Amino acid sequence: MKPFTCILLLLLLFLNGASSLASEEDHVPWQSVVIEAEATPETGAVRVTATADKDELTSLRIHAFDREESLGKADLAKLHGYPLASIAITREPGYENIGGYTVHVRLKRTRYDDSKKPKTEVMIVSLPKKGAIQVMQMPDGNPE
Repeated sequence: MKPFTCILLLLLLFLNGASSLASEEDHVPWQSVVIEAEATPETGAVRVTATADKDELTSLRIHAFDREESLGKADLAKLHGYPLASIAITREPGYENIGGYTVHVRLKRTRYDDSKKPKTEVMIVSLPKKGAIQVMQMPDGNPE
């Protein structure tokens, strides 16, 4: 057998063997999460609790300002497709006339638009010190 043929056969055997040893890793979606954040004098203890079934959030609760608020079904539907693993908690002093100090829960997802370009979407669940829990989508082009 010619040396070139021998090397080619060895290379093919190696490549075939390497591909058969590769694992098929897959993401495991979270079913529930409890996040406890640092307490401050303004917010008190902060805790976010959420559950999901596949791509659908089934509950989201925020505890801050010595109270706990939960999202209703209509607001949970707005969060369809946002993974629990994307949750981040932020806080800000806010404006007194629109509720004052506020705790935000940010959820992020990346999808492909019609032109096959990735598009990041961010939803914000806000709990102001003086007001009800609310859900809003960040404007396009402002994923952070």
